[in-house]
Amino acid sequence: MTRSKFAERYKADTYGQLVRRSLGRKLTALLAGIQVTYLFGACVVYLIIMGDTFSSLGQLYLDPSNWLVQRDVIITGLGLGLLLPLCLLKKLGHLSSLSTLAVAGFMFTAGVVMYQGTRLVLQRPDHLEGVVWWKWDLGTLYAVPIITFGFNCHSNVVSIFRELTAEPDLLIASLPPSPSAYRTMPNFAPRPASHKLINMLGVIIGAMLVIQVGYICVGISGYLGYPHTVGSNILQSLPQDAVYAQVAQGLIGFVVLAHYPLSHFPARTGIHDVLHLLGFTQPLSWVYDLFTVLFVISSVAVARSVHSLGDALHLIGGTTASFMIFFLPGLMLINAAVMKRSNNLLDLISQDAMAFVQLGGDESSRPTYFEVVAADRLVPSLKSALVYALSVLSQRRSWLHRLLTYEDEVLATLMLVVDWHSLSTVHATFAESLYGLRRKPINGIEDASQRPSRALELALQGLFLRLRSMALRCFVASYPLGHAGIELLTFGYHLAYLLSACPAHRPVLHALGLQLARVSASDMVSVRDMLS
Repeated sequence: MTRSKFAERYKADTYGQLVRRSLGRKLTALLAGIQVTYLFGACVVYLIIMGDTFSSLGQLYLDPSNWLVQRDVIITGLGLGLLLPLCLLKKLGHLSSLSTLAVAGFMFTAGVVMYQGTRLVLQRPDHLEGVVWWKWDLGTLYAVPIITFGFNCHSNVVSIFRELTAEPDLLIASLPPSPSAYRTMPNFAPRPASHKLINMLGVIIGAMLVIQVGYICVGISGYLGYPHTVGSNILQSLPQDAVYAQVAQGLIGFVVLAHYPLSHFPARTGIHDVLHLLGFTQPLSWVYDLFTVLFVISSVAVARSVHSLGDALHLIGGTTASFMIFFLPGLMLINAAVMKRSNNLLDLISQDAMAFVQLGGDESSRPTYFEVVAADRLVPSLKSALVYALSVLSQRRSWLHRLLTYEDEVLATLMLVVDWHSLSTVHATFAESLYGLRRKPINGIEDASQRPSRALELALQGLFLRLRSMALRCFVASYPLGHAGIELLTFGYHLAYLLSACPAHRPVLHALGLQLARVSASDMVSVRDMLS
């Protein structure tokens, strides 16, 4: 739901666009590399499962030495003959039938595992023999990467949300149809702001319920049926001569076959984001086709050489999958919270500033000392902002870098133009107008003939800024000598005090006619009497 909300907020069509618009270009480049690596590893895992599943099924009906049932042949044939054409499709909607088959296969396989586990439990004299209801084992954490890999569908959330219709369907028939109905719910409840997000919420709830029920049923029945030991692939523990077990294995093979092009699609969008960062706003279609061909061929080659499914799952789930599924959404939420707080602070500052201007008093009231000082110090404080802006712009336009040498003159020229316009319109400088101040004659009589004196005002104001800058430079030039003189004088007093040549150890004390001495017993008694 987090990705869907941000995809709608930033009007992003891909995961890469979402990260680029919410977190910046650097994280987008990092995401693109991690996303392609993660999805490439996922596709390798799918090919390994397909090779193992269809190879074991083929050996039940054909000679094990037949080349058609060889694992490498099956991986190569399915990868180049079937998966490559599917990966060349441009939209996920074209793969909707495969997604339906994947859900049906998952539910059937869960039913087979439940049936087999229940049957084994009923066959034992003691139905719960070997079952331990609670056992703390750190090895349980070894399953976390596999669980993380199970969230592989999250990489397609943005693309699915883009193709999702805004009209409600059967999945959300029991949900409130209007976004306003969610605002009265508790804080922990989701609050979709549009009808499309409500529809996406229904899709998420439906998918998570199906997956959660399936995983819980498979986990409980599988453990009850095989309490002592079970392989990493529970389907290998089922009776291989049973037709339902063979059908379940075949469906799992087709499920992962359907997931391969679904995982390739966001990998292709990742390459699109990389090309966009490099400046290719509209790359040719053959670039994506070439990437698809290289992606499929390389994944087939890796799957042929890797035989350990568990190691592949742990490697991918513990590295790139964790970054994609947990780190990036969390970073988006943190960034959104920071931006929300910053906007709230800016709103409060704006409200306080407006209230300050409005409540400052009427025209006859005298400005406070702090208002006048704040207005005088505003323009010098803008110098650092101007220098920073020029330094940033000069990275793309090198000729602006020359202006940094004349930063005082640039600021004076800029303020000359701004203050001239401000004096001509509101009878105040730019800084004074921000604090709700204006200039008027001391005698209180407004005369249009005095307007030419504004040029003199601006000239004197610019001269003051120039003299102030020169005074600061003189102070900076003389400060080392003055500071060295003070330190040398202090060192001389310390040395003289050490040699008993001077009663005071600091020149300030000597000038005041003071010196340090120890506290005597009579002093302590007098202090005690004074405090009692």
